[in-house]
Amino acid sequence: MDSLGPVEKEQCMLCFDDQQSPGGVNVCLSCFGCFCVDNHHSLLHFRKTGHQIGLNLVATVVASDSSEKPPAEKITKLAIGVEGGAPLEGSKEQIQVTDTLVYLETGEPLEEDLKWKYEDIRQKIKEAETESKNTFTSSWQLQLEVCEHTAFLEQSEDCKKIGAKSQTKCEHCDLTSNLWLCLVCGHVGCGRQNFDGSGGNNHGLEHSTNTGHPVSVKLGSISASKGTADVHCYFCDEERLDPKLESHLDRLGIVLSEQQQTEATISEMELEQNLALDFTQSYEDGKALTPTYGPGKTGLVNLGNSCYFASVMQCLFATDVFRELFFRCAGLDLVDQFYLFSTEPPSEDVCLQMFKLGYGLYSGRYGFLNKGDGDVVHPKGIAPRMLKKAVARSHPEFSSMRQQDASEFLQFLLVTLQRCSLYYKHYVPDLLEAFQFKMCQRLQCDSCKGVRYLEVSCSGLDVPLESPIKDNCSAQVTLKDCLEAALKDEWVEFECPVCAETSSRRTKASKSNRMQTFPCILPITVRRFGIGEGWTPVKLRDNIEVPLEINLSDWKIAERGCQPKDDETLLPSSRVNIELLNQLVQMGFAREAAERALTEGNCSNLEDAVAWLIGNQEQEDSPAADSSLLNEQVETLVNMGFRAQDAKHALLQCDFSLERALDWLFSHPDRNDQSRIQQVDERISLSGTCWGPSVEDTSYQLVGAIVHLGSSTSSGHYVAYTYVDSHWILYNDEKVSIAESPYLGQAYMYFYRRKDSLPKPLLPVPE
Repeated sequence: MDSLGPVEKEQCMLCFDDQQSPGGVNVCLSCFGCFCVDNHHSLLHFRKTGHQIGLNLVATVVASDSSEKPPAEKITKLAIGVEGGAPLEGSKEQIQVTDTLVYLETGEPLEEDLKWKYEDIRQKIKEAETESKNTFTSSWQLQLEVCEHTAFLEQSEDCKKIGAKSQTKCEHCDLTSNLWLCLVCGHVGCGRQNFDGSGGNNHGLEHSTNTGHPVSVKLGSISASKGTADVHCYFCDEERLDPKLESHLDRLGIVLSEQQQTEATISEMELEQNLALDFTQSYEDGKALTPTYGPGKTGLVNLGNSCYFASVMQCLFATDVFRELFFRCAGLDLVDQFYLFSTEPPSEDVCLQMFKLGYGLYSGRYGFLNKGDGDVVHPKGIAPRMLKKAVARSHPEFSSMRQQDASEFLQFLLVTLQRCSLYYKHYVPDLLEAFQFKMCQRLQCDSCKGVRYLEVSCSGLDVPLESPIKDNCSAQVTLKDCLEAALKDEWVEFECPVCAETSSRRTKASKSNRMQTFPCILPITVRRFGIGEGWTPVKLRDNIEVPLEINLSDWKIAERGCQPKDDETLLPSSRVNIELLNQLVQMGFAREAAERALTEGNCSNLEDAVAWLIGNQEQEDSPAADSSLLNEQVETLVNMGFRAQDAKHALLQCDFSLERALDWLFSHPDRNDQSRIQQVDERISLSGTCWGPSVEDTSYQLVGAIVHLGSSTSSGHYVAYTYVDSHWILYNDEKVSIAESPYLGQAYMYFYRRKDSLPKPLLPVPE
């Protein structure tokens, strides 16, 4: 038979047991699913599918004499899994794997006279690449890109020609190292000053700010052997590639082929700093923190720039809603029940993988400390590879290994879980309801004084950090200041339907926002990324004074609700611009969503309408947003002979594409097995429960925070803090520690829980 593609053979699909767990794992020879022995998931798989034979894989760490251990290869580049780069995850220990053909029902080895039948497939599984290596930890290295400023760089006619590099110094001070040469005019300035006062004096940056010259090259990094140099674009605030570096340098009197590197490049300095760190420890203010472990204190292994994913998950599971729903002290029973109920491959079922993550985080089975060389303790985390792949499979960015925005991922995850709830209607509520609240928007025309009231559905608050952009962190603001800035009254351009009858000009309107309902979980995102001098993207690093408890009653709407006062004149509904509406529909937007953009969004031109639709995408992406279209699609598939339940599920899996859903149904004939499908008609709603929105309770308690480390707007590292057992716990990927001085004031996102949401409603378990 042909060789197999990537095979999951390291981690159980229903829990986080792996080859090193008691009994190891069994890879099914029929479907190539991977199931553990100790938690009896191999037996469960046999009972569900009838698949009989598996390949048992057990890994043990081989003890080796350190004196005989070959020296580790030197890491010479910012890379993973390539020559000169860091090794792939899991390759640091000497591992020996034994394999045995077994019966999945009993775990007993196959008889000797039967093994020959499966020898070929056994060998193919052993040789197949692991799914983890193929998907998440495949080779990666730092990739520099060309930007518009380097691609279309124009050099001055009278640019300077510098002399020998060894005789060059900064034009504004006496520094002779870390010098940056402006590729536009030939100015030589020193590098940026570090926070501890080391480094340069910012003269290179100041030159770019004053002249608008975007690109500089680090003199000491120019290398003839590599044919490269450190090129920095101040406008992008990133290291870039210069496709015409040789000619640009030649214009400034530097022959690239004659240059020798005299200083470390930026990548080499980053690599040196990274290699100097002990990645089994977490630090605060340079002090090593005390590792901790146990239920709720289990870390998540970095899967390749996945710190945003791990931080969001840790904060979500710090709330009662996620803990109760996805763990509920039921152990593996809940995971097992949903596996028997599900008709999807377990590695692709988002809801099932969320239950698996809940068990992994809160069972205590995986949150413990390992002893490494010299009895140094380090935490053992879990790797939610299948969940990340299942959640992100329809999103090109979240499915990549690139760093992503944590706030954007949270909104995407909530919409994904909402889609899951449409399938598991009786068992999984729409978790988006735990985050949703209504905001009342009031507009009053400045000319005729007429008013308009709009109800806007939100799932979080974005608040500005209104302070001057500075090089240090001296500014101090409070979270209340940020909330007031976000919800303050403001003047906006407005096309009043009354004034438009007498004048074609746009008028102004005062706009105010007040909270009409209050969600169970309130994520607050601080806008720490902005535009600085020279239109360069910068990160605002001001410290915020954050209360552990907050009351939002100051921003609560009046008792009358989102209704006009007796003495107010209500403006008539705006006439929808049919021509503009048709343009939006032709662009692919749903008609209902386009109408909302023109009415609720008060958009009078195509550009504003598209911007509004993109900004409110999480609402418009909701599968329930256009139920009439969904019903029509379901009816079409039912008329073709498919059951309504199967049709709905296929549409959910295929982003409501009728053609793709039809292909999906033909490729999944096993869904016709009536015994595996339970017909359900009603969804569980959180409305009316302590997890739903409230109109009275406005008191909140801080349960988690996400901090973005680093000064760059396009890179960096996320860590999470949650409040567990009267302590703040720091989650830095798989490293979990007690935080003595948490950096809550530097957080990018805060997670507040409404204080009355502590009671836990009981949800049914599938039978």
